[in-house]
Amino acid sequence: MNFKTLSLIGFLALASSTLQAQTAKEAFIAMPDSLLPYLTKNNKLDMPDFLASKMPARVKNKLDQITEMKQLTSDYLFLQTGENSSFQLKVLPLPATSSIGKNLIAVICTVNGPASDSQISFYTSDWKKKLPANNYFKQPSFPLQLNDTVSLEIRTRIQEILSIPFTSLNFTPENSDLLVSDSRLEYLDDESKTFLEPYFTPATITMKWKDGKY
Repeated sequence: MNFKTLSLIGFLALASSTLQAQTAKEAFIAMPDSLLPYLTKNNKLDMPDFLASKMPARVKNKLDQITEMKQLTSDYLFLQTGENSSFQLKVLPLPATSSIGKNLIAVICTVNGPASDSQISFYTSDWKKKLPANNYFKQPSFPLQLNDTVSLEIRTRIQEILSIPFTSLNFTPENSDLLVSDSRLEYLDDESKTFLEPYFTPATITMKWKDGKY
């Protein structure tokens, strides 16, 4: 193998590593338009700069509405995309044995309708491939803590009231933890909340990023 060949291999390796987003800002700017189609390229360039300049990082998007970047760290960002919606991005490290690179990008989209409800997605760090979410995140369950004295009638009513699953997901900016909150109580009327109070307490589970998965 001659010197020119070695140089070419080295250049290609460097180019490949450069193309893989290493920070949240880089990932956000390189993000495909399909994820947040109402943001322009200039919107994505301006918000981090506004935040760095200690200015409100608000822009008017294509829908003539305000999108605001509220937080940005080296590996995390939070966008308020609308009155009732938000977007989070996290760059997560992968084990040295990973076949897809040093890190991946995780995205959480949340809609606050009758209750907060989130969806999490995972992408390669160059955004070229959407990864199977269940390879990296297992939805935890929120079992009811009912003792044997609770009647079948009450059990049935509780299950009916809580039949629609709503889950809120949030990254922690200071580390790679993921907070998973049961938000089903948010959409209930006061009567249902009062009925459930003795039997059900909304829980938040902290999930750790370990060996490339939650």
